[in-house]
Amino acid sequence: MKAEELEKEYSSTKQSNIGSTVPGKGELLCEHKGSGKPPFAHGLCEICYGEFIKLSGGLEGGSEPPAFQRAERDRMAKAAAEENADSNQIQVTIR
Repeated sequence: MKAEELEKEYSSTKQSNIGSTVPGKGELLCEHKGSGKPPFAHGLCEICYGEFIKLSGGLEGGSEPPAFQRAERDRMAKAAAEENADSNQIQVTIR
């Protein structure tokens, strides 16, 4: 086989695989698929997109989702409380 024939065969097989699983521009991928609701963003209706943003922290905040942020606040509050308890014990001893 020549290089041109290989390239042609490769591009034709690649083309046949593309698009079979890619949703249409106006197709929902959420639980409301087929309900007639219009797509809002990223293949989700407005309700599902809102839930996605709330649960995941959104597209930009995904690196620190709400559960992580809450746990981090709890750890910081606990550390601050322990530090205050330690400093109160030192002050009581000095008096």
